[in-house]
Amino acid sequence: MKAIGLKQGRGLSAGFTLLEVIIALAIFFTAVIAVLELTSQNLRLAQTLLQKRPDISALASTTMLDKELVEGFDEPVDLDFQELYPGCTWDRDVVSVSSNGLYRVVINLFESTGGGEIKTTTSFLMYRPDLATGSVGVR
Repeated sequence: MKAIGLKQGRGLSAGFTLLEVIIALAIFFTAVIAVLELTSQNLRLAQTLLQKRPDISALASTTMLDKELVEGFDEPVDLDFQELYPGCTWDRDVVSVSSNGLYRVVINLFESTGGGEIKTTTSFLMYRPDLATGSVGVR
């Protein structure tokens, strides 16, 4: 007698078991979630690259070209900077290193972001003999 519902020759291996289907679906959805996470991360990185952030070297050049530069801590009012980068402020500290017009300048840039405040600092030496207070050995 033949078994009802089973064809001869194929037996029980006629299709996938439930366990095989579940494992295949788990692998598929793991791959899909990984691809979606990579896409999301790339979109966040692209958005941060599109943000216009202030350039601290432009502030350094502004300091070097400032005709009314004074020694000491200073918070210059730069309307162009405030218009270009709202929410950002900067200050500078100018210290005389020697009496011949050599100054050390420290510039601090403060950026207000959604997650808090970012502080960027740069320091450089500047030679401005026109600002020297006590010229020693004038020729």
